[in-house]
Amino acid sequence: MFLKRRIERLFKTVNKDIDAILIKNSSRTHIDPSFYYVTGLNGVFEQGAAIVFPDEKVHVVASQLEACNIKKKEINVHVFRSKKELEETIREILRSSRKIGVNAEDLIYRDYIWVKKILPKAKLIDISKEISKARLKKDEKEVKEIKKACRIASRVAQKIPDIIHDNATELDIAGRIEHLMRLNGAEDRAFETIVAFGKNSALPHHVSGKTRLKKGDFALFDFGAMVNRYLSDITRTFVYGKASKLQREIYEVVKNAQQIGFDALKDCITFEEVHLAVKSYIDKTKFKGKFVHGTGHTLGLAVHDGGRLNEGSKEKLDENIVLTVEPGVYLPRVGGVRIEDDVLIKKGKIEILTNANRELIEI
Repeated sequence: MFLKRRIERLFKTVNKDIDAILIKNSSRTHIDPSFYYVTGLNGVFEQGAAIVFPDEKVHVVASQLEACNIKKKEINVHVFRSKKELEETIREILRSSRKIGVNAEDLIYRDYIWVKKILPKAKLIDISKEISKARLKKDEKEVKEIKKACRIASRVAQKIPDIIHDNATELDIAGRIEHLMRLNGAEDRAFETIVAFGKNSALPHHVSGKTRLKKGDFALFDFGAMVNRYLSDITRTFVYGKASKLQREIYEVVKNAQQIGFDALKDCITFEEVHLAVKSYIDKTKFKGKFVHGTGHTLGLAVHDGGRLNEGSKEKLDENIVLTVEPGVYLPRVGGVRIEDDVLIKKGKIEILTNANRELIEI
């Protein structure tokens, strides 16, 4: 039933004169999030495709290798054994369709040319933005999975003070965090775990390396868990040793900024307004100009699942959107602090899904 509702929402959001939607899974060994969204199928489905009509079951074209794993009654399964059969099957399913929506944002150029070749009379219409918009609002099943992923990330965040030690490397601790997520029920990490010690914590997208932890360092951890393809995203920053006055000041500003972000989610209308409320607060402190990214992003099947809380984002806040609130202050010669939590928008209120301690912890 949830697939039917998603497809209805998708066509309603697209609101264009299209006959069908074709979501082509790539030759890379991962599932296009939108393929999963309309099929609910977990696996590789290399070169497979999902074809969706307004009033029919979903059609999935899958290799013989994977077709046997499809046991959903809401799906019509079409098996191909060769590239020729794949082309013939897609052509047959779409034989009466002249206007076909495609997710061009995730369709590699080679596949786009291939689709044009096998459907020469069809007009391909990019509906990437509409697909992203449809995926913004989560259904009950999606919220349930995201909450599971958030609980795992929160539990692991609480354990970080117990696993870091003097002279540990960023890569070592990143590996331990990912192992703990698996032990707590995650099927994978949501993205490459960021562990940043000392001055590296001033780099928002630092790549974990061989830097070793020293007394007095900021230690920043940005990670997330995957549960049934749905993701969480949490960031916590600690001080290894006794925090200096400056470190305490930075942390307090970021913590206050996040609370302003939480409050703005209840009162504001657009993503941009939330960001500007947070940025305005930070810029009134001694750390003006040191908040160098957006306040957050939507979350779901992708880490950045269709929307961002930044300047220029006119997307409206709405019930059942899940997003992050993650202000930060970054001083290149000192380090940085970021505190990030995942939030579900509800009617007139919010639910914070990640519940690890947000107070400054000295380890």
